[in-house]
Amino acid sequence: MVPQCYIAVVNSVLLHKELDKMRGDPGRTKPHTPSSLVCIPKYYGEDATALRRYCRRCSDAGNKTVKTPIYCTKCLVPLCLNSKKNCFEAWHTSD
Repeated sequence: MVPQCYIAVVNSVLLHKELDKMRGDPGRTKPHTPSSLVCIPKYYGEDATALRRYCRRCSDAGNKTVKTPIYCTKCLVPLCLNSKKNCFEAWHTSD
Protein backbone atom coordinates (compact mmCIF):
# COMPACT_ATOMS: atom_id res chain seq x y z
CA MET A 1 0.00 0.00 0.00
CA VAL A 2 1.35 3.42 -1.00
CA PRO A 3 1.26 6.20 1.61
CA GLN A 4 -1.13 9.02 0.78
CA CYS A 5 1.58 11.69 1.11
CA TYR A 6 3.62 9.96 -1.63
CA ILE A 7 0.62 10.04 -3.98
CA ALA A 8 0.07 13.73 -3.19
CA VAL A 9 3.71 14.58 -3.98
CA VAL A 10 3.67 12.69 -7.29
CA ASN A 11 0.37 14.31 -8.28
CA SER A 12 1.70 17.79 -7.46
CA VAL A 13 4.81 17.22 -9.61
CA LEU A 14 2.69 16.01 -12.52
CA LEU A 15 0.32 18.97 -12.14
CA HIS A 16 3.26 21.39 -11.99
CA LYS A 17 4.71 19.98 -15.25
CA GLU A 18 1.31 20.21 -16.95
CA LEU A 19 0.82 23.83 -15.86
CA ASP A 20 4.31 24.74 -17.13
CA LYS A 21 3.44 23.30 -20.55
CA MET A 22 0.17 25.27 -20.63
CA ARG A 23 2.01 28.51 -19.75
CA GLY A 24 4.65 27.86 -22.37
CA ASP A 25 7.46 27.73 -19.82
CA PRO A 26 10.43 26.07 -21.54
CA GLY A 27 11.93 24.94 -18.24
CA ARG A 28 15.65 24.65 -17.79
CA THR A 29 17.14 25.31 -21.20
CA LYS A 30 20.83 25.77 -20.36
CA PRO A 31 22.79 22.87 -18.91
CA HIS A 32 25.08 23.55 -15.97
CA THR A 33 28.56 24.62 -17.10
CA PRO A 34 31.42 23.39 -14.91
CA SER A 35 33.50 26.23 -13.48
CA SER A 36 36.64 24.72 -15.01
CA LEU A 37 35.27 25.66 -18.46
CA VAL A 38 34.41 29.26 -17.55
CA CYS A 39 36.79 32.23 -17.61
CA ILE A 40 36.83 33.68 -14.09
CA PRO A 41 39.20 36.40 -12.85
CA LYS A 42 41.23 35.46 -9.78
CA TYR A 43 44.09 36.94 -7.75
CA TYR A 44 47.50 35.26 -7.92
CA GLY A 45 47.96 35.65 -4.16
CA GLU A 46 45.77 36.33 -1.17
CA ASP A 47 45.17 39.94 -2.24
CA ALA A 48 46.12 42.50 -4.89
CA THR A 49 49.55 43.23 -3.42
CA ALA A 50 50.86 39.68 -3.02
CA LEU A 51 52.05 38.81 -6.53
CA ARG A 52 51.89 40.64 -9.85
CA ARG A 53 52.61 39.60 -13.43
CA TYR A 54 52.81 41.56 -16.67
CA CYS A 55 49.43 41.99 -18.37
CA ARG A 56 49.46 39.93 -21.58
CA ARG A 57 47.17 42.26 -23.54
CA CYS A 58 49.10 45.39 -22.56
CA SER A 59 52.39 43.64 -23.43
CA ASP A 60 51.03 42.63 -26.84
CA ALA A 61 50.04 46.28 -27.41
CA GLY A 62 53.62 47.41 -26.70
CA ASN A 63 53.23 48.54 -23.08
CA LYS A 64 55.41 46.01 -21.26
CA THR A 65 55.39 47.82 -17.90
CA VAL A 66 51.81 47.18 -16.75
CA LYS A 67 51.59 44.61 -13.95
CA THR A 68 48.41 43.00 -12.66
CA PRO A 69 47.55 40.69 -9.74
CA ILE A 70 44.67 39.11 -11.69
CA TYR A 71 44.62 36.18 -14.11
CA CYS A 72 42.01 34.10 -15.97
CA THR A 73 41.45 30.72 -14.32
CA LYS A 74 40.74 29.01 -17.65
CA CYS A 75 43.31 30.68 -19.94
CA LEU A 76 45.95 31.15 -17.20
CA VAL A 77 46.75 34.58 -18.68
CA PRO A 78 47.49 37.66 -16.50
CA LEU A 79 45.11 40.49 -17.47
CA CYS A 80 44.27 43.97 -16.13
CA LEU A 81 40.91 44.39 -14.45
CA ASN A 82 40.19 47.63 -12.63
CA SER A 83 37.95 50.71 -12.83
CA LYS A 84 40.13 52.37 -15.51
CA LYS A 85 41.13 49.39 -17.62
CA ASN A 86 39.47 46.07 -18.42
CA CYS A 87 41.88 43.94 -20.43
CA PHE A 88 40.12 40.84 -19.06
CA GLU A 89 36.90 41.59 -20.96
CA ALA A 90 38.71 42.87 -24.06
CA TRP A 91 40.87 39.71 -24.22
CA HIS A 92 37.84 37.41 -24.08
CA THR A 93 35.64 39.35 -26.52
CA SER A 94 38.23 40.03 -29.25
CA ASP A 95 38.38 37.76 -32.29
